[in-house]
Amino acid sequence: MTGVGSGYVSPTLSNIQPGPTPPQGFDSTWSPGVVQPAWVGTFSATGPTTGSGDSGTTRYGFSTLATGVLPAGTVFAFGDLDNRGSNEVFVLEARDAFGAVITTPWLDVPGWVSGAGTGPLGAPAVSDMPGWDWNGTRYRFGGMQVASQNPALTVELVSNRSISYVEVQKFDTLNGFALRAPPMPAPGAGVAALAGIGVLARRRRRD
Repeated sequence: MTGVGSGYVSPTLSNIQPGPTPPQGFDSTWSPGVVQPAWVGTFSATGPTTGSGDSGTTRYGFSTLATGVLPAGTVFAFGDLDNRGSNEVFVLEARDAFGAVITTPWLDVPGWVSGAGTGPLGAPAVSDMPGWDWNGTRYRFGGMQVASQNPALTVELVSNRSISYVEVQKFDTLNGFALRAPPMPAPGAGVAALAGIGVLARRRRRD
């Protein structure tokens, strides 16, 4: 675990549809030049937004993204998942590119943990971490076993499968969930990397 976030990019929300509280639909957009090409596009969701303040069941479809799916390598971020609320729980189910429910674990162990924790100098501690389990078709994330309240802590896990659809059940209004895409490399980063490879190759030829 580190105290630094992934630097991945959340989509911009728009077209939040009015309706019974909470809202009943919205669009999310990752823009060209901001995220890597496979993630570019706008996708829609039915149900409430998944940020703090809303709860309920939200269903995302990804057929309108650049590759028609949410690519492997997407961050699933869970914020403020602790024991402050009475039911800080998320349940997630996903479908593959063919529309079938995914029955093998499709999220890897946390890649990043960021925000203030209870460790030395405010770093995240193991006792700050929410728990989760996989029952063969669904993930359940919960914060009730967290030793203390950590409203600033965010845990990011990376997907390892392409996903056509995901359902997120959010049972409390205090915590939040977001999808995040890998950013475009900084200008010149690829050139610098290639230059470094060239230097190493020349050194090897001289050795």
